[in-house]
Amino acid sequence: DRAFSWISKQSARASVHDAAAVEEMSQQFDAMRIWIPRPYVCLFNSLCLIRFMLRRGVSGEVVFGVRARPFAAHCWVEASGLILDAGGEDCSTFAQIARV
Repeated sequence: DRAFSWISKQSARASVHDAAAVEEMSQQFDAMRIWIPRPYVCLFNSLCLIRFMLRRGVSGEVVFGVRARPFAAHCWVEASGLILDAGGEDCSTFAQIARV
């Protein structure tokens, strides 16, 4: 809850950037991700990425989705029309249930 509250407050101060800048920032995060001593988990990774972006003044949203068969839940970050997901999931197969 505290993380989502922080995201909401920081998002009000951030601005939308063009897709090329967002893609470059996502690649920078992916390159630095090896220094986070945790295995890939979509929620943890999405929260880290959105924090990375917001600290640099770039807005984005954490998106939560589910699918029925086979049941799965997943989250990812979207910004400037791009899906930023290092997990390799096909995010279009998930029905969006929340955005923060």
